[in-house]
Amino acid sequence: MRLIQLLLSLLLLSSSTLFAQTLTIEGDSDDPAALVLSGILERNQYRLIDRDTVIASHETVRGDMIVVDARVALEGVVEGSVAVVGGDFFVRPRAAVRGTIAVIRGGAYPSGLAEVGEVIYLSPRLSPQLTPDTGPTAVSIVAPSESLLELPNIYGFGPAGYDRVNGLSLFWIGRLASRGDTATVSLNARAGYRVERNTVDGVLDIRYVPAYRTLITASAGRATRTSDAWIRGDISNALSSLFLRSDLRDYFESDEVSLSIARTPPPALTAGERFLIPRITLRVSEDRSLETGNPFSFIRRDEPWRLNPGIDEGVLASAIFGLSGSWRGMSARSDGTAAVEWAPGGIGDFDFAQLRAYANFGMISLYRHQIQVTGYLQTPLTSSEAPLQRWTFVGGAGTLPTLETAQMRGDHALLVSSDYTIPLNRVHFPLAGMPSLKLTHAIGGAWRTGADFPNLKQNLGAGIQVLLFEAMLYVDPSERPLHPRLVLGTQLPLSTVPLF
Repeated sequence: MRLIQLLLSLLLLSSSTLFAQTLTIEGDSDDPAALVLSGILERNQYRLIDRDTVIASHETVRGDMIVVDARVALEGVVEGSVAVVGGDFFVRPRAAVRGTIAVIRGGAYPSGLAEVGEVIYLSPRLSPQLTPDTGPTAVSIVAPSESLLELPNIYGFGPAGYDRVNGLSLFWIGRLASRGDTATVSLNARAGYRVERNTVDGVLDIRYVPAYRTLITASAGRATRTSDAWIRGDISNALSSLFLRSDLRDYFESDEVSLSIARTPPPALTAGERFLIPRITLRVSEDRSLETGNPFSFIRRDEPWRLNPGIDEGVLASAIFGLSGSWRGMSARSDGTAAVEWAPGGIGDFDFAQLRAYANFGMISLYRHQIQVTGYLQTPLTSSEAPLQRWTFVGGAGTLPTLETAQMRGDHALLVSSDYTIPLNRVHFPLAGMPSLKLTHAIGGAWRTGADFPNLKQNLGAGIQVLLFEAMLYVDPSERPLHPRLVLGTQLPLSTVPLF
């Protein structure tokens, strides 16, 4: 037994020595975060973690710790300091880091219920790089060039859009970034060509990062706006417009300037983690109505497009207070966002206050059945009616399919929908793969300020999903006789829900 203990001790000692030999630091190391890493290497009493790891609550790291390109969750104790050299370091409730947490590249996310020392980040003016080879892994910390032009996607040309007002929309995006002594500043340009209207618009913004996960943005430009993005995602709405002649949004044109300060979200969450992100925006816009065009569609091409309603034209000056959040569990997740827009009288042409909120909950149950519940709420906070560009609607695919599209409209809106999806494991279509049976229920309505609270409408639906497409049959259970309605469409998740 004593021989085994001696061998284990020698193995641990050799592992510690090996770890000390696998990391070096090069370049400009006068930055405080780089000095913490240098001190850890000089002390040579650290644990290096280069793969996703959970340090359990009963574990204690006696010396320092270095995280290299890994996701590490600490539930126990680190007696020394921690350096994050790529990856993410999560400090869970009741965990402890006695020393300093230095982030060279990646992120550190201590819980408010954890015990941690100072958390410092490498200056944005420095560019850390890992250079692994057959010998030691070097952390090179160098100052980048003064400016950097970035053209995302394909030389700046991103995904196109399609709707009944603009037809095909082509976009180009460019970014010019420079790094100062304490923060990153970037100039971002987005230009769009609207084929149906034969016009060009664009937005220019300056983004300033004074601290990690803090973003200040000043923006100005002209763009097509909508208040109905919560109904259907960008890609799904574009595909439905092009193929099915189904556009579930209303549009207006806006010349606007804005200033906002916000926290930015952490990287993808793991089970048991959550975040809340506040933001404040000051905005002034001059809005104009847009007319419906006649762009091409593959199906029902001879039918007229639904008219795009007019808005209350004028100058809208407002302050927006928003909050977004997310939570992840082992087999469930939830996301939500809420915003209050306040337009005080006397500054612009409108005087109102309005709340918008969107929430989504999803989980996987037994046999990979899926449950999803989505809710949307929009309501004024004063007796003043919001302008038409802040109205939305209920009715049609995406909300209550048994109603005509936009049959219920107003500055008040409420919709709650729930879906239950069952994989049909024993059925496989060539190329398309396994379909799913989908059952859905939705209840909601929309109305204007001053009107009586309406009788909310309900829909029940059942259908088949294959890949990104679905065929659903809906009924209103209150109707006698029932009038089933078949709806064909695309099914893509909403990646973001811009409320204002």
